[in-house]
Amino acid sequence: MHRFFAETIGQTLTLSEADKHHALRVLRLKVGETIELAHDELVTVMKIASLQPFVIQPLETKKESRELPFHLTLLYVVPKGDKWSFVLQKAVEMGVHEVIALQSHYSVVRWREADMKQKQDRHDAIIKEASMQSKRLRLMTCERLYSFDKAIDLPFDVKFIASEHDLDTPVKASTLQFQPGTRVALLIGSEGGFHPEEVVAAKAKGYQPLTLGPRILRTETAVIVGLSYLTLGAHV
Repeated sequence: MHRFFAETIGQTLTLSEADKHHALRVLRLKVGETIELAHDELVTVMKIASLQPFVIQPLETKKESRELPFHLTLLYVVPKGDKWSFVLQKAVEMGVHEVIALQSHYSVVRWREADMKQKQDRHDAIIKEASMQSKRLRLMTCERLYSFDKAIDLPFDVKFIASEHDLDTPVKASTLQFQPGTRVALLIGSEGGFHPEEVVAAKAKGYQPLTLGPRILRTETAVIVGLSYLTLGAHV
């Protein structure tokens, strides 16, 4: 069953105009077929009662347990090429609540302010599509560009930095379980990793080094491995 994220008009659940177009023109859904609307971390099954005008009727509302019990933020240094889109997609699939873009000492990519609106629209579209595919109950958010210094000042309860500079003091994945509601942050660099001084600065702000193994990973691989470590056992 296809999942959408509901818009509300008063107490009525409905679809955005873009989602109506997708449902009717792309998916070619017909009268009598059903869809799922995610809202307030609930899911309502809706039957399509009419196409013109578009009318859907609720059949049942159910509660699912798909979201992480803790709040997970990925702070990610903007990488080269299309890796950012890939990481957004995988972060959605891994249950991340928000992604924050930042720049660091070794950053190569520099987003221009003039391009931000177009980028944000594309990011939102990637997040929404991945959320529908993975049947998330909420949409992940994507924050605009931060400097490294500003990013490490953001408030979190538990903070990790993926770093190859601390191989002798790794945090073990088996110990990473968090109480519901805990705000957890994972900081991951781009192709060049982090400058040693940035690691020192992050540790001074309470970030714990999270070693992802003895090999140097591609930045997008590091995201998947790091998020896997943090979410390991979350739904056990």
